[in-house]
Amino acid sequence: MARIPAAAARSIAVINKQFFLKNLAANRLFSDFIRGVSDGAGDAGFLPIFLDKGTSIPRFIASGQYKRYIGVIAACPWELKEEIPHFRRLLKRIPFVSVLSNTLPGVCALPDNSAGMEKLTEHLIAEGHRDIGYISLKYEPYALERFRAFAAVMESHSLPVRQECVVGFNVKRRVFRAAQSRLRKVTAFSKSLPAHMAAAFDAVLTIPVHPSAVICESDHIAYHLIQYASARGLSVPEDIAVTGFDNIPCTIDTDRAEAQRLTKLLTTIDQNAYRIGSESVSLLAAVIEGRAKNGTRIAIEPTMVIRRSSLKRSLSDSVQEKEMFRRTAHSYIERYFAAPLQLKRIASEFGIDHGTFLRKFRKYCGDNFVHAVTKRRLAQASLLLRTTAKPVKSIASISGFASYENFIRLFTKDIGITPLAYRKRSRKTAAKSENKGSSLDSLRHSSVRVAREP
Repeated sequence: MARIPAAAARSIAVINKQFFLKNLAANRLFSDFIRGVSDGAGDAGFLPIFLDKGTSIPRFIASGQYKRYIGVIAACPWELKEEIPHFRRLLKRIPFVSVLSNTLPGVCALPDNSAGMEKLTEHLIAEGHRDIGYISLKYEPYALERFRAFAAVMESHSLPVRQECVVGFNVKRRVFRAAQSRLRKVTAFSKSLPAHMAAAFDAVLTIPVHPSAVICESDHIAYHLIQYASARGLSVPEDIAVTGFDNIPCTIDTDRAEAQRLTKLLTTIDQNAYRIGSESVSLLAAVIEGRAKNGTRIAIEPTMVIRRSSLKRSLSDSVQEKEMFRRTAHSYIERYFAAPLQLKRIASEFGIDHGTFLRKFRKYCGDNFVHAVTKRRLAQASLLLRTTAKPVKSIASISGFASYENFIRLFTKDIGITPLAYRKRSRKTAAKSENKGSSLDSLRHSSVRVAREP
């Protein structure tokens, strides 16, 4: 094997077979993932090299190009089945972590699809829905995982799931079902939609009694369903609630204002792709160092993003807006507090400009947005100082502070002592508690022995 240049000794290849790099900016899921990988690699001392769907894996192996890297992180969607054998060959040659889907064996970092669907279903039930439909147009493992989680939650609440309200699955057996066998004739309302999608919507919403809420397997389907329902005279959420999955902005063929309205309207699940990216780097480091066993799976818990499309129609508009804004804002902070603040992007998620967002945050949440993010970062830093041996500088970076000096200043101002002093104090307190517990245990055991003596 040829000697690897020192400059390349810490390089890792990040291969995404679903998109070209030039198109990634338009996909929030993968752009968040790349940011997570970049930040995680920086903390671990790796240099990430991003490769896209134009990369030929057979050539990558045959040419020995993989030898330039210390490890590989790869995303290969299920529909690219022809690529899977090539990736299997690659993972036998180099430390390897697969991400975002469980199409490959070995070590993997995944979104917890079941947990996300459980949250959505529980939310709709809590909002008063008892008759919930489900639409999926994907025949992939993750889609089946999501449906089974939905069905399990409904069953746990003793709520029936009507087969006529479900597209893509056999409700009784909880397996994939050929949708074409049950889809109705496409109606005049659906001419502008793809035929398979229009037929799915017709099948669920043209029955005599349609469900009060519909969970869509993806945001893309949900955006189309909302428009379809509107064309049929149904308002969301007044007449029917709709939820999606993925937290991806609307990109369907419509005007910009309508796309922003739909994005702002839809309740969905954010898969925390940023964290998947950063965790995949930590996992790769563990593989390289021999600390991760083959078959290790890390499931990243997603976050529910509650917007108006799923809220009870009995709520007044003002109460609804306030509650929706607070929930969405706090869930956004929880997801992205460790990432650099991008006010324009945050505001776009709410469909408003960043000035309006800041004013609404102060009005509805009772705090300054930047201050709220800083408090969450300091809370995370405090936790890591108490529970880990990580260097203080690394903790500052992991917690979202771009400047180490700024972190020291803010932490000292908020807590009253420096991070290092806080760690020492926490350890002393923990040690005293342990000693006290040990003394009490000894006394208890001693008392038992004395009691048993004649």
